[in-house]
Amino acid sequence: RAQDLHIIIGEPFAISASRHLPGRVGGWDTNLAEQLGRSRRGPVQVVSQAQMALWAHGIDHGIVVNIGQGQTIAIPVINGETIPELAQSSDLGSRDLTMSMVRHLSRRYRNVDSQHTTWCRDLKESHCYVVPPAPGTRKALVDRLA
Repeated sequence: RAQDLHIIIGEPFAISASRHLPGRVGGWDTNLAEQLGRSRRGPVQVVSQAQMALWAHGIDHGIVVNIGQGQTIAIPVINGETIPELAQSSDLGSRDLTMSMVRHLSRRYRNVDSQHTTWCRDLKESHCYVVPPAPGTRKALVDRLA
């Protein structure tokens, strides 16, 4: 039955990155697991989205960068574990990059203005990509997890 299946929930980047900070408001994962645990029998596990992003590519180490609308967070993952003490964040996000593209293009081309914001955003997003894992790393991860 579905309620007996194992559930893995991705912990948001901002929570993973701030886990080590003093005065951090804790309990997000505990509260979530408790809420789900009351109504289901199967196990619930909260895992960092940074870890899950690397696992999706068959690797368990690297730096995962999450560029949000107004914030960028970089979290290192070593041997499958996030290292929140080394996480870095910036208040620059994708919105800032899009607006910068509009400004640069409008300086060069007189007909480009704020009406082209959607076009700049689409152009930016169509050229984002994930670097593929190095040859052999996927098999090494599968062997280690087996």
